[in-house]
Amino acid sequence: MIYVIVSTKEHSGEGVKYVFDTPDPKTKQLITSVIDDTALGIFDNVIISRSSPSTLLTKLARVGFHVVGFSKESENYAWTLLKE
Repeated sequence: MIYVIVSTKEHSGEGVKYVFDTPDPKTKQLITSVIDDTALGIFDNVIISRSSPSTLLTKLARVGFHVVGFSKESENYAWTLLKE
């Protein structure tokens, strides 16, 4: 099982900055490939995307990621995802 933390860091007119925290390079590559079509920029573990959080989570669910935790702090959100 692989846990991934996905959090939003900034919201702008262009998109949302998502930060992915995972120690597994293959998981990072999979996440990047899933949302590459809506990405405005990909930098290490940060992806700026036009996708809303719900769209992003739906895309990740299609490749086996399930939300197992959620938190909110001010305007930022964080999801804990699990992939078996």
